Amino acid sequence: MKNFITIMKKELARVFKSPTSIIGLLVPGILLFAMYSLMGQVAPVTSEEQALTENYIIYAVNMPSEFEGILLHEDSPFDVELRSVTAAEAEKRLDYLNSHDIHLVVVFAPNFHYELINERQPSLEVFFNPFNIVSDFANRLVFMPSFNAYVYGAVAYISGTNPVNVFPDISVTAEFDEHREGGGILANMIPMVLIMLMFTAAMSYAVESIAGEKERGTMATLLATPARRSAIALGKVASLSVLAMISTIGSFIGLMAGLAMMLEVSLFAMYGFGELTLLFFIMIAAVLVIVGLITVLSALSKTIKDAQMLVSVFMMASMGIGLLKMVTGIPAAFFFYLIPIFNVTAGIASVIAFEVVILNLVMTLISSLAYAGILIFVLTKLFGSEKIMFSK
Repeated sequence: MKNFITIMKKELARVFKSPTSIIGLLVPGILLFAMYSLMGQVAPVTSEEQALTENYIIYAVNMPSEFEGILLHEDSPFDVELRSVTAAEAEKRLDYLNSHDIHLVVVFAPNFHYELINERQPSLEVFFNPFNIVSDFANRLVFMPSFNAYVYGAVAYISGTNPVNVFPDISVTAEFDEHREGGGILANMIPMVLIMLMFTAAMSYAVESIAGEKERGTMATLLATPARRSAIALGKVASLSVLAMISTIGSFIGLMAGLAMMLEVSLFAMYGFGELTLLFFIMIAAVLVIVGLITVLSALSKTIKDAQMLVSVFMMASMGIGLLKMVTGIPAAFFFYLIPIFNVTAGIASVIAFEVVILNLVMTLISSLAYAGILIFVLTKLFGSEKIMFSK
C-alpha cells in the first residue's frame, strides 16, 4: 500500500509541479467553451433552408374538407402529410411535438365550416413546438397562411358580412418542454466529443508515464526498486485516472457551458444534482476503461511514437462508436449497455436527454468497471514480464 501511494504521489507531482502541465489540464475546457460560444454566434443549430424542405406532419381533429383542399393543394410549395385523428388521440400525441415525430396538432370545433358560414365564431386550437424550427414553420408558414385564405374565402361566401365579426376563436399554444428539447440536442453532441477528450487527456499522460519511461530507460530503474511491480502499475493507473478525470471534468464544464450559450438554454435550470451525479459516475467508469486500455497499449509499446499510433487507432474506433450512437439513437435494450465505450456514450446521452433507464445505467457502470478491472489486471501482468518491460 505504501509503495502504491508513493508511486501515485510521484506521478501526480510530476504534473502539478509543472505550470505547463497544469495549463494543459485547463486549456481544453476553455477552448471548448470559446469554440461553441462562437459557433452559436455565427451558425444556427438548424438552417431555415433545411427546414423549408421538410415533410410537415400535421395531426388534425375535425378538419373541414374545404380547408383540407387548400392545405393540400397540388400547387403548394410545401410537402404536407395530414393525419386525421380523434380528440383523445390528438391529446396523446402532444408529447410527440418534443420528439419531432409530429410538427403540428390542430383541433377544430365540430361542424367548424357550418358554424363559420353561419356567422358564428367556432374555436380552433393549434399546438406547435417553437423550439423546433420545423414545427414553428409548420405553424407560421404552412398552416396559418392556408387557414387565413380559407377563412376569408368562407367569409366572401357570406354576402355583406364583416370578416372581423365572424373570424374564428383561435387559440395557439406553444406545447413543448424546453429542457427535454435542449437535452435531446445536447445528447447528440456531447458523448462522442467527451469520449474523444477522455482519450486525448489519458493519452497525453499515460503514454509519457509508461512508454516514455521505457524509451528513456527510467522504467528499468523503477522496476529494480523493492516496490512490487503490481503496486507500481496500480499507482500509475490511479494517478493517470485522477489526471484524466480532472481534465475530463474541466472539458465537460467548458463543453456544456459553450453549448448552452450556443443553444441559448440554461444548464443549471435543465440539470439538477441527480443528473450531474449520474454523469460524474459514468465519466469515472469511462475514464477507468480508457486509462486501462491506454496503459496496456503503452506497456506493449517500445517507444512513445509506437504507443501514440496504437492509441490513435483505438481512439478513432471509439469515435466511430460514438457516431454510431448518433445514428441509432439511445437504445432501450439492456444488452447494448454491455458493449465497451458504446455503453458509456449511450449512458451519457440518456442522462443528458432525460431518458434514463436505471437498469441500463447499472449495466453500464458494472460492465465498465469489469472491463477496467480486466485491463488493469492485464497491465499488472505486463509489468511482471521481463520480456515486455525490458524489450528494445
